[in-house]
Amino acid sequence: MEVLVLGEGYGLCFLDGKVHEVKLNLDEPLAGRVRQRLARGGGSVCIALDLDASGKGRVVAVR
Repeated sequence: MEVLVLGEGYGLCFLDGKVHEVKLNLDEPLAGRVRQRLARGGGSVCIALDLDASGKGRVVAVR
């Protein structure tokens, strides 16, 4: 699943044909990277998540 990051703690994803708001709970090193990319203003930040059976996500890529 890919999440378009709108801010350090939230974003949007497309799942089952619908757009959903996603709350992000990022650890500090990753949150810092996201803040830096958002501050540059050079476009969007996208996080790819791999979901486990419980529905919790693990970050596998930041673009």
